[in-house]
Order: sequence, then C-alpha cells, then structure tokens
Amino acid sequence: MSCCKKINENSPLALNSALSIFTVPPTNVSVVRSFFREILPLSTITQDSPYLFRLFSDNLWTDLSRTYLYLELSIEKLGTDNKWSAISTTDINIGSIQGIGQTFVQQLKVTVGNNELYDSGTLYLYKAYITNELSFPDNVKSNFLASIGYYKSEKQDEYADTGFQKRCSLFANGKRSPYIKMSCCKKINENSPLALNSALSIFTSSFQLKNLAQIING
Repeated sequence: MSCCKKINENSPLALNSALSIFTVPPTNVSVVRSFFREILPLSTITQDSPYLFRLFSDNLWTDLSRTYLYLELSIEKLGTDNKWSAISTTDINIGSIQGIGQTFVQQLKVTVGNNELYDSGTLYLYKAYITNELSFPDNVKSNFLASIGYYKSEKQDEYADTGFQKRCSLFANGKRSPYIKMSCCKKINENSPLALNSALSIFTSSFQLKNLAQIING
C-alpha cells in the first residue's frame, strides 16, 4: 500500500507521541480548500476590555499565522455637558499615535484548551511600536504599514509634521478609520504552520491618542 504524495518533503511520515505543535506536521493528507472566515467577539464591544474571540472545535483548522484583527476606530471627546461627541473640524490637533491599529492592543493572550500558549504581558503596545520603527525599511513603512495607520513622522510634537497631519485626517470630523492588525505573536509568526481547531484569544485594549494642544500648552 502506498501513501499519498507528501505536500512537504521534510515532514515526517508518522505522528510523534509527544505534543509538539510547532513542528512541521505530517502532510500525507490533502487540503481540500482554504478560505478566510470572520470570527466575532463573544461579547458586545464597549469601552471596557478584554475582548474575547473563541474558535470552537469543528472539522476546520485555523492557521494562526494568517489571523488578522479588523478594527474600525473613531475619536470622541467629552463636552461641557458631560456627553461624548465626535470631534469637529476645528479639532486639528487631535490624532492617533503611530500604528494605532496595532498599538491599540495592550495585552494579547492565546489559550489552547486549558493551556496558555502565549502571553505578551502588558507592554505589548510598546513592543509593537518599537518593532515597527526598527524592523522595517522606509518603503515598507510607507506602504504595507499604512494598514495599521503608520505614517512616518519627521518633526515630533509639531502639527506641521506631515505624518501627524495624515493621522489626524483619518479621524477628522468624526470619521471612522478601518485598520487590519497583523499578528505580533513571535511564536505564531516564527513557527508557522500552527494549525488549530479550538483556541481562545484575549485582547486587552489601550487607547492612545495625541493632543498637540495639551503638549504645547503644557
């Protein structure tokens, strides 16, 4: 009896009795089809976090290295009547920090069954910010990273900075701005493929805005 042709020649022919989810799995099976599907959070999105996303057990497998978080963000301010309202066209000094689509997340946890696979800690947003600044060339920053709201700044804490003006324009007059956050989990990105059919992801948010009027006035 012969086996089906392997997809990856470096994959083993049989399963190992030890649990090792980051090694190349046996591939003497065929992939019928692949597709993207939307996973909604378990609870309603509010100002409070964390936000939980659950992948329930079924006959489908999920490649976590191809998992993205889609966000739609807007900026509101608290008025003198103690009510929240969208920022107006006169609020030209209010915008987001660099890469708000990624630095929006303060902490990320991934749990498989009852085992915690990954915990970024509460400094996830700083790691994402530093990684974007130091690990990518200018052509990537000006194109690919625009999906998370990255626009290069030449003059810090100045409205004349073109990068800050672009980030402000995304939210001007109460507009909603869409972002696609890529996975920033080292284990997931560097040990692909990681295929799961049951997992729980927990995001703790950390809103970060920049108001130049407050910075300049002290």
